[in-house]
Formats: sequence, structure tokens, C-alpha cells
Amino acid sequence: MRNEAEDLDDENYWQTVEAYISHHTNSRFSHSICPTCYETVVEPQFDDAESE
Repeated sequence: MRNEAEDLDDENYWQTVEAYISHHTNSRFSHSICPTCYETVVEPQFDDAESE
């Protein structure tokens, strides 16, 4: 079963989307947000920003 957060690299090795993007761009990822934190922290911030 394929993990949606993974992709094949140039040598057909599985890697995370974050690793792929970091390798092919100048982007860096410091961390990700778990679903619970997204719901309790991030979504309320978006809601606040939309209501302003």
C-alpha cells in the first residue's frame, strides 16, 4: 500500500514529500503539525484571520 506522504526518488527509493521537496528546491521543513494541533491551534487562527 502506498503512503500518500511518500514518493519515489530518482533511484526508485521511497522518501517523504518533505524530503523530496527539500532535495529539489531551497525549501526546508522544521516540523509538521499533527491533526489534533491543526484542529485546536491552526484552524482557529484561520477563522480569526478570515473574520478580520
